Amino acid sequence: MTHSLSHTPIWNGLPARQRPWAMLAVAFGVGTAVINGAIVNVVLPTLSVDMGVSSADSVWAVNSFQLATVMSLLTFSSLGERIGYRRIYIFGLTIFALATLGCALSVNFPMLVLFRALAGIGAAAVTSINTTIIRIIYPVDRLARGLSLNATIVALSSVAGPSVAAAVLSVASWPWLFAVNIPIAAIALVLSMRFLPDNPVAARRGRLNKVDCLLNAITFGLLILCIEALSHNVSWWVVAMMFVTLLIVGRYYVV
Repeated sequence: MTHSLSHTPIWNGLPARQRPWAMLAVAFGVGTAVINGAIVNVVLPTLSVDMGVSSADSVWAVNSFQLATVMSLLTFSSLGERIGYRRIYIFGLTIFALATLGCALSVNFPMLVLFRALAGIGAAAVTSINTTIIRIIYPVDRLARGLSLNATIVALSSVAGPSVAAAVLSVASWPWLFAVNIPIAAIALVLSMRFLPDNPVAARRGRLNKVDCLLNAITFGLLILCIEALSHNVSWWVVAMMFVTLLIVGRYYVV
């Protein structure tokens, strides 16, 4: 902690002893969220057979996660400024862990898709503010190191996802792809509650604009749905209607 000429305290990162533990909380949380988003691609053929759905429909095990993440990222980022990044991060980890447990226990495909969407919401809460948490963890002169570590964690997790999935499937059934993430998320949750700091500056005043949040979700949701519809040979007039709605809602949202 340093002081300005007016003796007003200025936040400059966590103490050196606390930084590795806080960074470990970020690594476990972000890593498991990224891996969870990547591992399902490998198991889609197995899901299609075990749950009696077509290959095209099985893709929704991936789409639901990605769609929920994209639609809620900016909302959680804004909430972090108002109620605290630590709270949002812990909330996201909790939702992610519970939803992942639900995925592992799913007995039918709609149930799996629902819990994958909830896991996507939890992942959005974690990933939307993780770089801001790193900014709080590290002092200014070491911030580049923290950001580099975070980028490395994301890159390694995304690359390791398919390999982890293949390794798990070689010795166990597909529910274990989700189950293995639960203890990692639990460790991240414990470390986060113990070592992550609260916002070092006063939270922004004012309520969250619910209309903006809804418009944001619709805009990004329609964008992903339009792209997905094109890849699944959906009728052109359905895609056209969604695209026109996207343009109207998106323009209103931006303005």
